[in-house]
Amino acid sequence: MRKVSIGGAAVLLALATLQPAQAQNAANGERLASQWCSNCHADANRGSDTVPTFQGIANRQGRDAEYLRSFLTNPHPPMPPFQIGRSDIEDLVAFIVRLRQR
Repeated sequence: MRKVSIGGAAVLLALATLQPAQAQNAANGERLASQWCSNCHADANRGSDTVPTFQGIANRQGRDAEYLRSFLTNPHPPMPPFQIGRSDIEDLVAFIVRLRQR
């Protein structure tokens, strides 16, 4: 039997609790995005270089689920400083990732 250090066990536990963005509630993420974000990040007809649409964000190179999760956890100006919970962040990430064109 293989022994796992306490630090190793903590890492395994953390990995076991992570869920991919697709497993989250993208429909709730869409609702949250509409409620909180759509004044700036509107539909495909109103995006810009400084304020991209959700689909524009999804299709930017390097904007994978991990990047989005990190950004939403610590938003930077010109984004307003808002506090959202982890499950809402996961839902927003799932929504944005779902918009990615393949």
